Amino acid sequence: MEFGGSMVCDFSGGDPEAETAWLVGDSHAQHWQEAIVQLAQERSWRVSFSYLGGCPLVDAPVRSFYSSDVDPKEAEYCAQWGRAAVKAVETDTPDRVFVGVFAAQEVIDDGTGDPQNVQYANAFIRDWKRWVDAGTTVVPIIDPPLNDSVRDLDCLAKNASTPGDCAVPREKAMGPNPFTEAAERMGSAKVTPVALTEFFCDLHKCYAAIGGVSVYYDANHLNGQYAKQLAPHLGTLLD
Repeated sequence: MEFGGSMVCDFSGGDPEAETAWLVGDSHAQHWQEAIVQLAQERSWRVSFSYLGGCPLVDAPVRSFYSSDVDPKEAEYCAQWGRAAVKAVETDTPDRVFVGVFAAQEVIDDGTGDPQNVQYANAFIRDWKRWVDAGTTVVPIIDPPLNDSVRDLDCLAKNASTPGDCAVPREKAMGPNPFTEAAERMGSAKVTPVALTEFFCDLHKCYAAIGGVSVYYDANHLNGQYAKQLAPHLGTLLD
């Protein structure tokens, strides 16, 4: 795949008026793929996907991932991919673009020394404005609650008959949310973040298993089965 290249799934049946969408970002965009594909099938979308794991789609250099410094060559590769991906979406002018980024563990550095949430918001705004100016609605999907940094990854295996024991306090599980800050600052009706937090947490706790299904696939990614179950709820937030 070339920089910014994409995979395309066409559920439009050849309809030239079909709605078009993109899902872009790092692996925290990719873990929503099951939900987006489910919606695309139901709504006859033509949808494109472009991801690069460990690479936040922001107009700012990535410096570390999970507290490990990113190799300069990998950082440059990330930057090149990001610029190409942003341009590809801008050129295609889809009806909407879904974005996912693991801001909790991907440290960026724009040289300002500002807090991470501020740097992320500034970087998002620069990219999102290009898409909005081209006529696209931007739909940032707010990250699910944290997993490995707030609970033992073996918790469900150790508590198979009592999965509720793996719940953690909501205030502990919720990670940073620069998406909302960026959207509020832009003040555009064409930037509409969606949050599915209520399907991971109640008012007090966030869970590792819900309805007999494991929420997470690994340390920080959603289980595809659970993501697919969230498709109707994501669709409701879009309508």
